[in-house]
Amino acid sequence: MSDLFIYAMISGFLISLPPGIVNIIAFERTLNHSFNAGWAIAIGATIAHGIFAALPAFGIVVIGDSEFMQAMLNFVQDNIIKLLTLIGIFMFISGVIFLRKEHSEPKEYAITGITLGLLLTLANIGNLATHTAAITLESEASLTFIQACVAVLAVLIGAHIGWLSKLGLVVLFKKQLIRWNVTNFNRVFGWIIIALSTTLLTITAFIAFT
Repeated sequence: MSDLFIYAMISGFLISLPPGIVNIIAFERTLNHSFNAGWAIAIGATIAHGIFAALPAFGIVVIGDSEFMQAMLNFVQDNIIKLLTLIGIFMFISGVIFLRKEHSEPKEYAITGITLGLLLTLANIGNLATHTAAITLESEASLTFIQACVAVLAVLIGAHIGWLSKLGLVVLFKKQLIRWNVTNFNRVFGWIIIALSTTLLTITAFIAFT
C-alpha cells in the first residue's frame, strides 16, 4: 500500500509539472496579482487531476480490469502531434497577447480562479490518458476500493506539491523583477510564453518529421 501511495504521489507531481494553458493563467495571476490568485487556479487544477486519477482507478475497481481504459490512451497517443501543435499555437498567441497587455491592478476572485483551473484542466483530455497510463501501470490490472482511494489521494497531494513548487518559483522571480524595477510583468511573461511555445512547436515538428 505504501508503494502505491508513493508511486501515485510521484506520478501526480510529475504530471502537474509540464507547462500548459492552465500554467499560463496561474503564473500570470501570480505575477500581476498575488500568490493567492495563482493558488486558486492551482487548487482547481489539482481537483481536476484528482478526477482524472479517479476515473481509471475506480473504473478498474468496478470493471475488474484496465483494458477498457486503453481506448482513451490509444486515442491520445495516435493524435499526440495534433494536440501538442494546438497547445503550442495557443501558447504562442497567448504570449503575443501578454506582450501587448498593460499592467493590471491586483484583483482576486477565489471561486472564479478555482472554477477556471478545474474546467481548463478537465478540457485537456491528454491528462486523462497520462493518469490512466500511470494508474494502470501501477495497479497491474486490479485495485481494491481502498487502494483506489489511496491512489487518488496520493495523486492529489503530489499534484498540489508540484503546483506549489511552480508558484513558489514564480513568486521568487517576481521579487527579482521588482528589484530590477520592472513594472510591466506582462511583457516579461509574454516573452517567456513565446519562448516556451516556440520550443514546444520545434520539438513537435522534429518528432513529426523524423
